[in-house]
Amino acid sequence: MPALAEAGVPATGSLAALRESFRDDKAALITQYRTARPTATNAARLIRALSRQVDDALDGLWAHAALPASAALVAVGGYGRGELFPYSDVDILVLLEPEMLDHRRGALEAAWGEFNARHPALIALRKIARFTHVDLDFIDGDFRPTPRGWTDGPDAFELEIGNTLAYTVPLHTRGDYFAGLKARWLPYYDDALRAFQTALELSPTDRQYMTQQRDLLQDLAAQELGRRFSGEKDNDLQILQLLLDKRLVKPGQTRELQAMGVVMGDLLAADLDLHWVIYEDAQGRSRALRYKESDEYLFPVTMISRRQEAGSDTPVAEIYQKAYDTMGAVKPPVPFQ
Repeated sequence: MPALAEAGVPATGSLAALRESFRDDKAALITQYRTARPTATNAARLIRALSRQVDDALDGLWAHAALPASAALVAVGGYGRGELFPYSDVDILVLLEPEMLDHRRGALEAAWGEFNARHPALIALRKIARFTHVDLDFIDGDFRPTPRGWTDGPDAFELEIGNTLAYTVPLHTRGDYFAGLKARWLPYYDDALRAFQTALELSPTDRQYMTQQRDLLQDLAAQELGRRFSGEKDNDLQILQLLLDKRLVKPGQTRELQAMGVVMGDLLAADLDLHWVIYEDAQGRSRALRYKESDEYLFPVTMISRRQEAGSDTPVAEIYQKAYDTMGAVKPPVPFQ
């Protein structure tokens, strides 16, 4: 099915005239099919003709709608595939930018509620059967994933992107919002994209737990070494190394070893302009360092514990430097350096 013109077209008549024309033209198409030979070719011609007829009707309705400059009218489902049977639903969506939808949501819901309650056609439709009704869905292109297991199939995140962007046809677009969403989200079976979208802010519980880990090490260093962590790199890395060298923290003490990773992560965050987030993927939930809003992460919490538990004596300063170099290589260069 070809897309309609990108800009709004002049109104072709009143809504009543559009409704009457649509009803008559559809009846003519069905009559023509019934009087012809019942072949697969004629059936295919009918469903394509019905789709084109809906195109024309929506063309006129769009001109009446006076929607915002960035709005898009999108064909989905069977209609988006150009396959409308005589009594198929016509599946369309109107895409609005999040700011516009937030601003107009109340007015849109109120107008729809009044129209749905009073229009004779919708009243009659609800009387036919339990599930014969029309729902109003708002779409703004702000897709949000949820965690899933490795055996799970496509989730609502993927399905919404696919149903909105991948398997649709834009009938009318005003502005480039729809095209921008397609460029951002497709192809949508992308693990890096999912990881990027599932980086969450630390919860109060996360922050409290990390504070407890820092306090645990601070107390240990004060009691056993007479030293304090200060946030200064050389001092703090030296204390972390002493905790290992003096066997004050042993390979089996995962809690303390991960607390050491938090302290080292704080140093990396300060030196590399990173911030702590919660990273969620198929393997679970982890605390990580993220560079701004990118999809570049470090996982310092387990950097020391994994090596110690595997019997490695890699110096803490070396672990720190390797992490620093890894993130430094993917960060954009500072201007004039």
